[in-house]
Amino acid sequence: IREPDGHYYASFVVDVAATPMESVDREAAVDVGLTRLATIAVSDGRRLDVANPKYLGRKLRKLRRLEREKSRRQKGSNNRVKTRRKVAVAHNEVARARRDYHHKQALALVRENQVIYVEDLNIVGMVKNRRLARAISDAGWAQFVKIITEKADRYGRTVHTVSRWLASSKTCAGCGHRLDELPLQIRWWTCPA
Repeated sequence: IREPDGHYYASFVVDVAATPMESVDREAAVDVGLTRLATIAVSDGRRLDVANPKYLGRKLRKLRRLEREKSRRQKGSNNRVKTRRKVAVAHNEVARARRDYHHKQALALVRENQVIYVEDLNIVGMVKNRRLARAISDAGWAQFVKIITEKADRYGRTVHTVSRWLASSKTCAGCGHRLDELPLQIRWWTCPA
């Protein structure tokens, strides 16, 4: 594999045996978002927030400048090829930083919890929204969930997907009472039962 920055990598597949970690008595539910990459509700009552570093947002100014520079170059010229490579390197830096962050957060989540619940989202459909597409792609939800699943398989943990149609926000965690409707502006509510 030849990377845009000029480095070459040999890619091969290795079958690695699973190395189960010592079991723990904790479960976690992961809710991905845009302001925070994930909000994790742990079975012991804690709530953890995983920050969303927005790697693409940080590099956007540089990428815009490089794209403008590339568009000014004559098509087919060597200078355009050089600038195209610069754009590819900048995108590669963003992708690598995001992937590294996802791996670190997923490993911490898998180490601390025996069972992990993740919402089954229609990310492809959500990305079709023009206003949210860049932010959703920058967060990398699908990659994050995929890495959590891979690490869970490798370390003997369990990942369950929760249906996107489950009304978990409307349901009381204590008694199971379900509200008829819940407007978006209401974030906290007290169970009437």
